[in-house]
Amino acid sequence: MICLFIMRSRQYIALLLPALWLFFTAPVYAEIYKWTDAQGKVHYSDKKIADSAQAQNLNLGTMPTAKVVDTLAAQRYQNTRPSLYLLRSELALEQLRALRTPDNFAYFYFGGDCVSPTAVSYVEYIKRYKKSLPESDDLYRDEGRIFDQYNYRTQNALYALNNPQRSLDEEGNPPLKLQIDIIDMRINACTQRLQKATISGNLDKISGYNFEKANVWLQLRATISNSTDDVILLNAITEGSANEVDGYQGNISRLTTAAYEQAITNLIANQKFTELLTPKSKIQKINIPESQPPAPTASSGLLNRLADKLQFNSVKKSKVAEALSLVNPVRFSIVQYYAETGKWPNNFSDIDLNSSELQQKDLIDNAELRLGGVLHLRLAVSTFGENEVLQLVPKPIMGGQSINWECRTSLDKAFWVGDCQGL
Repeated sequence: MICLFIMRSRQYIALLLPALWLFFTAPVYAEIYKWTDAQGKVHYSDKKIADSAQAQNLNLGTMPTAKVVDTLAAQRYQNTRPSLYLLRSELALEQLRALRTPDNFAYFYFGGDCVSPTAVSYVEYIKRYKKSLPESDDLYRDEGRIFDQYNYRTQNALYALNNPQRSLDEEGNPPLKLQIDIIDMRINACTQRLQKATISGNLDKISGYNFEKANVWLQLRATISNSTDDVILLNAITEGSANEVDGYQGNISRLTTAAYEQAITNLIANQKFTELLTPKSKIQKINIPESQPPAPTASSGLLNRLADKLQFNSVKKSKVAEALSLVNPVRFSIVQYYAETGKWPNNFSDIDLNSSELQQKDLIDNAELRLGGVLHLRLAVSTFGENEVLQLVPKPIMGGQSINWECRTSLDKAFWVGDCQGL
């Protein structure tokens, strides 16, 4: 009898399996109300708010990931510097002409499983979620940091016009001009907490800060031309994407920055870019010789070399600490100017200083005050070697009531002494 029950149970399970398979694999739908207002704009909500609203079953699909973009291997050259400066035009994200036309700039998904999207244009997105995108100053600053990381010398175009002699290379050649344009961009963003729509009356007005999931893909056009006759030498397209950064799945600003930095890195990896800025005679790739086991008789010499290296590293660490100490009053002046005016100083004269006051033998060869209050220091070649830089980046917190300083450097971690202190 027990055997008969088991056999019949198996028959019932066999009959149910196809139905269960269809249940779990068939598309899942959610009832969403849709209506059009007097201005012809379409709205969605999870409750029937307008009399004309019609219930629709929208397919609950998974929000797509951003287009996968491989990070190309950009080469950092040592013991050399590119022969030419790049003059970088400031990026104005809100003024990008190319992004004003596409209707599919961003797709908003809703519900626990992210329902089929509502597409919006760039203009609509900027009206509602402008603060969810990074500031132009931030993208411009990060772009410069990537160039510094790979030892490419860059200069603000306005600064170069006012200081032409400082933008010439060692042989007196004029700089090249670089123009970066975002020519295409796609944002996917999902708000999974539909109950927020009850308060606003429709899903379109959910705050941009309530995205639980997001991803970004963008495409850049990089144009390099002569600064003397505007002849175009390179016209390259490069891409970047980001699906998650530091665990912030819905932070569109961080995702956009990460995608932008990847695109700039891929530009630097472009062979034509490398050849254009660095003559072949100057390219010296880093070659790490294979380590050979020391002969027994060479052990004392090895210990002496290790001792010399440790002493050399110690000297560099102390010099970095000296450089930070030297610029502390400058940081204070930058913060004071920001507190009084609500904006960052454009140059050293705004804070009653001259860049030459920061130049000090064995510490700092050159100092610049860049966009966003960034203090850019080119460290002394005599102490640190070629093309080593230190950037101090101010980061307002608590609505600008306090300033944290982020230190960025091309120095090896062995020489680094720690983070900047807040002011």
